[in-house]
Amino acid sequence: LSYQPAPKPEAYTFDPDAGIKTFEQLPKVTEEILRNILLQYASENCCQSSQFIRDLPIIKIETTLAWHYCLETYLEARYTCWTFEPFDNQEVDGRENGRPPAPWEVELKPDRPFKDEDKETVVPHTCRLKPCHHCSQAGCLACQRCKGRRYLRCGECSGPGQEDSTAGHRGEEGGLLWLRWPGEKERLLFYVKLKCEWRRRDADFIEEKTDLPDELVRDVSGKLIFLEEDEFVSPIQNFPYASVNEASAKLLQEAERSYRGQ
Repeated sequence: LSYQPAPKPEAYTFDPDAGIKTFEQLPKVTEEILRNILLQYASENCCQSSQFIRDLPIIKIETTLAWHYCLETYLEARYTCWTFEPFDNQEVDGRENGRPPAPWEVELKPDRPFKDEDKETVVPHTCRLKPCHHCSQAGCLACQRCKGRRYLRCGECSGPGQEDSTAGHRGEEGGLLWLRWPGEKERLLFYVKLKCEWRRRDADFIEEKTDLPDELVRDVSGKLIFLEEDEFVSPIQNFPYASVNEASAKLLQEAERSYRGQ
């Protein structure tokens, strides 16, 4: 397969206010919300009583927040190669039907966005018929055991005794090996095969002030307060925590540098 780099995109200019995002407000953690969370936890764990939670006095609530910024980059790579198959009267879409499109002009989309996937297709107008290069359009090859003579020297007596070459190995007749291909087996259909690969690459940043390992914060469900999906996205500029704004710009720059041409 030959890798086909994507056409260089035109320079993309963001609106001056593109970095000003809208974030959903987080609810204030009240005593009622906290108690319900504890009750839910107790119900999901065996042998945990919930009565003490209902009676538990809550004197003070201290909250700490963790911010998890995720950048999901969806990449597409395209490869082409010449291939062939036995001609069995299938349609031959050749250059007489038009100019073959360039690899990135062929429309091919993934079934599920942001999921890893592979697809293959035939590039239109690239088909052509050629004689079989194995048998020169004869439909058969000389037997490699007897070299087309039909008989083998006896391995037992190494003398005048002979073994019939057609008796011991399948597909041979009269010293010839017949190509077992359907249809017009003397010809092959050549065409350009296009393979597309879609891959998702993730990068993230976690901002939090506790002693919890980042891996634990990364795996919690949390609450989604911002989501943006587009061909190009701009870095966040107005989040209350400057470290998140800086991480957004850094991750986007790294993605652009690493995945240029895909």
